[in-house]
Amino acid sequence: MAVVGAFARVDISNVEAVRQRLADVPGVTPFDLGEVGKIGLVIEAADLDAANEMLRVEIREIEGVLGVWPVYAHMEPDVSDAKFQAPG
Repeated sequence: MAVVGAFARVDISNVEAVRQRLADVPGVTPFDLGEVGKIGLVIEAADLDAANEMLRVEIREIEGVLGVWPVYAHMEPDVSDAKFQAPG
C-alpha cells in the first residue's frame, strides 16, 4: 500500500464544495492547511503508480482544483512477501 501526502491549490470562491468533491474520491482524505486556497490530501492506493494515476487523472480533473503536487510518499511493505512468519 502507498500513502502519499499532497497539497492542492483550489478555487477560493468555493473551497468547501471542492473539499467535498475531493473527499468523495475513494482513498482520498482532505485536511486543512491553514492557508486560503490550499487543501492537504492524504492519498491511499495499492501502489505508487495507482497513487500517481489518482493525482494525474482523478484529482487534477476535479472542478475547482487548480493544481496538485505530491510532497511525501510512503510504501507499506507487502506482508504477503514477508520472509519472517510469526510462530503460531
